[in-house]
Amino acid sequence: MALKWISIYCSKTKYILKVDDDIVVNTFTLINHLKFLDKLNPVREQTILCLLWQAMTVMRDSKSKWYLSKEDFPLDLFPPYCSGSAYILTGDMAAKMYNASLYVPFFWVDDYYITGAVASAANVTYTQLGSLYTIPEQIAHSRFMSSKAFYTIMFGHFPGSMNNMREVWRRILISQKYKYPKYVQYHSFSWDETILTNEKDIA
Repeated sequence: MALKWISIYCSKTKYILKVDDDIVVNTFTLINHLKFLDKLNPVREQTILCLLWQAMTVMRDSKSKWYLSKEDFPLDLFPPYCSGSAYILTGDMAAKMYNASLYVPFFWVDDYYITGAVASAANVTYTQLGSLYTIPEQIAHSRFMSSKAFYTIMFGHFPGSMNNMREVWRRILISQKYKYPKYVQYHSFSWDETILTNEKDIA
């Protein structure tokens, strides 16, 4: 339904971001990276930019929530598909993937179905962004809070702590308040002292 809605109401958009609700997006890194890619290829089409899984092992353990029998999925390795945590589509892909979904048989592993089977039927090109993702929560939090690693992260996974997500988002805003004063509203939050300590490092 989302692909259909986007193809109807957002048909002119250049990029589409799909993101889970437990992912922190460093929007400034995201925008800067897309601008950089646009300089390399101003007419980028039929592309998904993502953390690309290649040769992911099919789960055969019947106790796993991701269990697949040989009857359901004969292959032992998945064809390439994207982590569903966050990925970016070029604007033209919404309509193409929606149309492809009308004839590609549904498969319940949704990340593979959408970004693998359907995307492949729509002749997608993958661009690997894996180095810009940090999946383990503790590592994501540490890297976002580090001035040295901060600008190398686009997406961080925080499945267990809304407080960590808020802390990291505040860190992102602090880092940009001098660079984009017209776009970043700097409010009087009850900032944690550890955040303010390193403010100059990322300004």
